Amino acid sequence: MSAQPATNEAPNIFEKLQEVEGPIAQLEFAMKRVGNDGLSVKYIENCIEGLRSWTQELVAIANADYNEHDELIDRLERRDLAARMFESELTKAQEALEIAEGRLNNQNEEVAEALEKLRDELSLHMLELNAMVDQQKSALEEKTNLLEVYKQRDINQRATIKELSILEPKKLKKKNDELKMEARAARKTITELSQEIHRRDKNLIELRKDNSILMRGLESERGEVARLESHIERANNISSGYRNEQVLPNGQPLHFVINRQFRGTYITKDPSELPRYINNMDFTYIIWASIGVGAAVSVNEWLRPTYRRDPLIADSWPEDLYYALEDMIYDELSNTHPHLLKRVDWARSISLEDIEGISPTVRKALAADHHQNLRDIVMFDMDELAMTKGMGKKSAEQTLAICHALVAEWDRENGAPELAYGKDPK
Repeated sequence: MSAQPATNEAPNIFEKLQEVEGPIAQLEFAMKRVGNDGLSVKYIENCIEGLRSWTQELVAIANADYNEHDELIDRLERRDLAARMFESELTKAQEALEIAEGRLNNQNEEVAEALEKLRDELSLHMLELNAMVDQQKSALEEKTNLLEVYKQRDINQRATIKELSILEPKKLKKKNDELKMEARAARKTITELSQEIHRRDKNLIELRKDNSILMRGLESERGEVARLESHIERANNISSGYRNEQVLPNGQPLHFVINRQFRGTYITKDPSELPRYINNMDFTYIIWASIGVGAAVSVNEWLRPTYRRDPLIADSWPEDLYYALEDMIYDELSNTHPHLLKRVDWARSISLEDIEGISPTVRKALAADHHQNLRDIVMFDMDELAMTKGMGKKSAEQTLAICHALVAEWDRENGAPELAYGKDPK
């Protein structure tokens, strides 16, 4: 009797096979009964062999069906495991998004509170300064009035001396001495008052300077708050601005999004190697895929985004993602690096036909690979450009030397962009 497989999910076929054993046993018993009837024995033996062969074929078919059934179960279990892992990653991503939104809300509240506190402090300081200015003005007016009184008194004394000049010499001398002493005291008082007024004037000038400095500081803080608010608004818009949705061949959904972080990336590379990477940006774009993989985007001096494509989803990478990143980076740097954008626009305006010194063969190879202008060439290094069909390392090196000479000439005439190519922007 044939052995039944370990699984018992569909035992009916084996029950039927066991039922065949009974007729086989009966045929063997009949063969013994017929005795010397060779033809009957032969027919019975043929029947027994046919039944046994048929039974073995059924067993082989059943085993194959059970193996296929087990394989399907394994595949379903793997797909279920993948679905649970995706659901777990999606839950983690949602939790991370909620945490990020909470942090962003807290940052907005902290910025608003700091601005309100600064405004209150500056308003209070302005009131104090205005009160001090008013006090200084009052004191100055008081001293000025007192000075006028002493001047009038001096005029009166001079008139009195003139009147006494006709009196007796002794009385005149005595009165003159008294008036001189009084005049000296008056002049001393006037000198002290003049010095005090001069000191008050200097203090008033210093207070006005301090007031101007505080006003400039307030305006600077207001500008910084406005810049942070614009920064946050751009980050929110970018986070919801790009989304690519597709379905993998196995039926699993795949989504791509671009997030913006408030911290620049640092590329460790010799700044003499061209093209150079920008290390003084205050933001970073992160590409996230829904299966839990991501890639940080680096930017070189010609605004070419560079990132790693994960091998798991390399065939499903969105075609429009690179161009979306180019537009985002260009818009982002228009506020912070206008001179760099001017340089990039100039390089785009120099067509491939306008670059002298490039051989017709190399020019044809570049045009076939969609290198249409100067920027399309200098944004690659020598090894990358050498991968162009129809070019080698030598022709790529010569072409880049010609193009870099044009860039160096533009930098000398217009000024090179100030970028932290080789320093960690702390």
